[in-house]
Amino acid sequence: MKKILIILFLPVLAYSAGNDSLVGVWQDMNIVGSGWSNSYLFFNDGSFKFFFSQMDCSKRMVSYSGKWQVSGEALLLAVGERVIVEGGIMVKSTGSCASDSTIEGGIERKIEVSPPEQIEYAVSRIYKESDNDIQRDVVYIDMVKFWKFSDDPNDLLNQFEGK
Repeated sequence: MKKILIILFLPVLAYSAGNDSLVGVWQDMNIVGSGWSNSYLFFNDGSFKFFFSQMDCSKRMVSYSGKWQVSGEALLLAVGERVIVEGGIMVKSTGSCASDSTIEGGIERKIEVSPPEQIEYAVSRIYKESDNDIQRDVVYIDMVKFWKFSDDPNDLLNQFEGK
């Protein structure tokens, strides 16, 4: 008599997207192209930075930052600073830009937001996803899928701020 071995494949249980588990660098693409796409950097101290895609050379809004926390299924952001591009002219894009136009001659300027702007986004549980033999944590923020690229945002911060 043959014995039949039954193996159940159970998905890895997702864990809550609490403050500790969101710490890191999260991008809305599962690969890095010629630059970073829309990305959140969540820090251990409760601060965050959001950078709009580096491949959109026509953007006027570069980033925003402030404080963050997770409450239940909500990501609460208090935006205290924005970085924008002022001036310059739009010219036809060349090179690695994914946009049709590029701002030429514009100047980045930091703008304090006081009182901080309060934003609430729905946040999913974090789960593991494998793609091309690479396993990453994945989370949905405001119904947009983000992949985790680093547990320590300080390791990659210079790639976003250009320092």
